[in-house]
Amino acid sequence: MSLSFSYKHLYYFWVVAKEGGIARAAARLGMAVQTVSAQVHELERALGYALLKPAGRGVVLTEAGEAALRQAEQIFQLGEQLPALVRDATSTPTVRLAVGISDGLPKLVVRSLLDPVMAEPNLRLLCHEGEFADLLADLALHRLDVVLADRPPPANANVRVYGHSLGASPLAWYAPAALAEAAAADFPASLARVPVLLPTTHSAVRPRLDQWFERQGIKPRVVGEFEDSALLRTFGAGGMGVFPAAERVEAELVAHDGLVRVGASSGVEEQFYVLWPGLIALVTIGARNVRHRTAWAMGVLVAGSFALSVVLTETDPSWSYFGLHTRAWELGVGALLACLAPQVARLSDDVRGPIGWAGMMGIAVSVFTFGDVLVFPGWAAALPVLATAAPLFGPLPFGRHLLADLRQEGSAMEGQEGVEISHAPGIRRFPPLGEIGKALGQVFGVLPDLGKGGGEEGFAASDIRNPDRSHGLPCPIARQVPEKFPDENGSVGVL
Repeated sequence: MSLSFSYKHLYYFWVVAKEGGIARAAARLGMAVQTVSAQVHELERALGYALLKPAGRGVVLTEAGEAALRQAEQIFQLGEQLPALVRDATSTPTVRLAVGISDGLPKLVVRSLLDPVMAEPNLRLLCHEGEFADLLADLALHRLDVVLADRPPPANANVRVYGHSLGASPLAWYAPAALAEAAAADFPASLARVPVLLPTTHSAVRPRLDQWFERQGIKPRVVGEFEDSALLRTFGAGGMGVFPAAERVEAELVAHDGLVRVGASSGVEEQFYVLWPGLIALVTIGARNVRHRTAWAMGVLVAGSFALSVVLTETDPSWSYFGLHTRAWELGVGALLACLAPQVARLSDDVRGPIGWAGMMGIAVSVFTFGDVLVFPGWAAALPVLATAAPLFGPLPFGRHLLADLRQEGSAMEGQEGVEISHAPGIRRFPPLGEIGKALGQVFGVLPDLGKGGGEEGFAASDIRNPDRSHGLPCPIARQVPEKFPDENGSVGVL
């Protein structure tokens, strides 16, 4: 974003306006009066308008200055909140759940449907209400995690969505006290005489109500239709008319709104569904909570991608090496560890310690044995990837901090190449991994610069298995293979 003015100059102007004079502002800022005056003049020059004008021994704001001050107030008030927001974001781990809510669903029902997730520690619940079609689009774009709706996903949807029924509730009719006696007399025929409120036709339950009226031979006296269920309830409780609602919320309607039940709509139910993206739903059926569902998904991804990597390494090495589908499992190992961080943290140091040190030895073995002639990734990639993940298990000093990062963030991997486990957020923020390389160099008398190659990222698995970074060490576990390359027609030849 290109700006024609400096926020530093705007800040000086803001202090001058708050203090009521340049001299007092300079004293507050600990700067010379001439410096503050020059900074404000720079802002005026950049904006093209005078912001201050002399008034006696001080200055006052011009009309342009008043407008600038209003904006500056908002900007710097937000800025003053920034340290606290950053501190809270890093100190309090949260579980974010974005839920789309179809506007036809009763709000009291939504609250009861979300009860199972309310016990999740540090939950941050984001609820978005909207039209059913709009919510499906947001679900497809991953702006929402789930959608609560009054209908299953359409069979011909362009987006693959899985719908799971959460149950149904029969509909009954409720009336304010002033209309209760008239509505209850000769119900349901009375609905042709008393004022009736209905949901609009966008609601899934409206066609069922219309069919019920036809079966009863009733032409209701409709005085209002509402898209939003909360508005329907509000106007009904205010005395405008009789309206239908799910029996599931009857206690709240009677206790809080003073409504009276006048009868039931036999055979008419309001249904409730939760909608998930199709792939996630496929691998999460039967899982108990959000973290377990993600672990299921990562487990399937890791197993499938690794199997594909092994097969294609033999049949098409180039495609296997550069294809995301064959390298995604490396990313998934880190994500899987992040999902299982609470379970890993409960293991004793006697268990996690050997795993961590075994990972260190695996890294050392990879350094000494992997070379240019190794068929990679395939089976061979398992050693550096798992060895890089193993120290995250705990008791090693850096592993304990990284495991805490994983528990707090629930972080999966992210990386420039898209598949490097070494680019986990915890490793990126933890330069001591570079010290591991230095320690290995001191122990074995080789690799003196290994700890320097990672920079801020430190020692990475990619440093020990990328052919372009080979250290030229002997490779006893490798086997000689001819170099394969695609010719101009796309077929594979031998060099």
